[in-house]
Amino acid sequence: MPSERCLSIQEMLTGQRLCHSESHNDSVLAALNQQRSDGILCDVTLIAEEQKFHAHKAVLAACSDYFRAMFSLCMVESGADEVNLHGVTSVGLKQALEFAYTGQILLEPGVIQDVLAAGSHLQLLELLNLCSHYLIQELNSFNYLDLYRLADLFNLTLLEKAVVDFLVKHLSELLKSRPEDVLTLPYCLLQEVLKSDRLTSLSEEQIWQKCGIYAAFGALNSPLCSPLISLPSVSASREVVGTQLPLPAHGRAPAVHPLWPNGRGYSPYSCPVPPPRPGK
Repeated sequence: MPSERCLSIQEMLTGQRLCHSESHNDSVLAALNQQRSDGILCDVTLIAEEQKFHAHKAVLAACSDYFRAMFSLCMVESGADEVNLHGVTSVGLKQALEFAYTGQILLEPGVIQDVLAAGSHLQLLELLNLCSHYLIQELNSFNYLDLYRLADLFNLTLLEKAVVDFLVKHLSELLKSRPEDVLTLPYCLLQEVLKSDRLTSLSEEQIWQKCGIYAAFGALNSPLCSPLISLPSVSASREVVGTQLPLPAHGRAPAVHPLWPNGRGYSPYSCPVPPPRPGK
């Protein structure tokens, strides 16, 4: 019998395949986080409110444009062993580092504003995204205005949209249960709500009526409002005049505002019947 030639490993295999470890990424990040906790093999110490936190420049730069610029653009801090951070609290920085090294964070009312400030200052965009989702889940008829202010302050577009959608859906019931809150809505928020095609809980006349009340408090005294206000008939206008309006905190009726196309002013506190539209 002819002798059989032993095949090499290379000859026995037929192709190439990409092999992926399910645990490698997590185990490496977990090891780096353990090094951070133990204070070994770290190359930078971050300081906030005199509290020190060990970290790795490579990890920080990988998840934050702020740190990437700091450590790679020949800035003073790029070669420093310690970096003082201003504009973030120690609580916020601790939570931000926890997220950077684990990809998760425990959010609660007592820390959310510190985390938002840290995430915004350090440009941790994914952290801000998680904060937005947390706040959206907490959104209700008592806090929607405060959450909108947070969204505006930290440029949380997801949360802003959620507040608009919430108002579009619940504006009618809010006008009945908490009208004083609706009267304090920022103009830009009210504009987004009123121009929505999904605002079906109020008729056009009701929307106009509420705009008239809102305008009495000076909030809609802007040329940008004109596309939002469609003047109805005189009979519908009488409803505005007959509405009992709460006085502002200073106790005086607001000034007259030029809502009418013929230039005459109107205040629901003083004008007995607003002038009709031309041609009516």
